[in-house]
Amino acid sequence: MRIGQTEETTACGAAIGAYNKVKDLRSPPVSPDPNGFDTQMQHINQVIWHNRQRIEASDAPIAEATYVLYEHIRDYIFEIVNTKDLNGGKIIILGGIYINNDPYDYFEPKMCICLDKYGRKDILNELFA
Repeated sequence: MRIGQTEETTACGAAIGAYNKVKDLRSPPVSPDPNGFDTQMQHINQVIWHNRQRIEASDAPIAEATYVLYEHIRDYIFEIVNTKDLNGGKIIILGGIYINNDPYDYFEPKMCICLDKYGRKDILNELFA
């Protein structure tokens, strides 16, 4: 159990909540309302709904939902990073999944991308070779 918790929990709470909310829906959940109370959760519901068949087909649906959200965030980061303004510099993006576990937490690295004006290269395997 993590510090501050009174009981053990499962994986990513947002992923579990979204999966449980949308798994039986026949049509997409409400699109995020910029004036709404929790647009982030509405967006997560949309992402999980659009990937529910992949999640349901998995042997570990909750882990799969976590990977779906990771991939969505990864893709969004690549959309917003502008490598044309680096002036010859580089950006390193380390991405992965943080795993809360008692007594230690773990980080599962999924990518380590070096971006420059010429493109991108995943250097994760080079780091851990």
